[in-house]
Amino acid sequence: MPRTAASPGGCAKGRARREQIVASAVEAYSETGYHGASLREIAKRAGISHAGPPPDVPAPTLDPDRRPP
Repeated sequence: MPRTAASPGGCAKGRARREQIVASAVEAYSETGYHGASLREIAKRAGISHAGPPPDVPAPTLDPDRRPP
C-alpha cells in the first residue's frame, strides 16, 4: 500500500517501534554522549536482542582474523 498523508512512515506498530528505538538512543546519548553510546546498548535499552549470525552463514566467514586462502 502506498504511503498517504494519513499514513506517513508506515504502520502504527512500525512507527511505535521506531519511536522506542529513538527514545532509547536519546537516553543513551544523554547519559554517555554520542561517542560513549553503542548500538548494542541502544538495542538493549529498546529491548532488541541479537542471537548471533544467521544459521546459514558459516562461522569462519564471520571471523575477522581469517585470511583468504
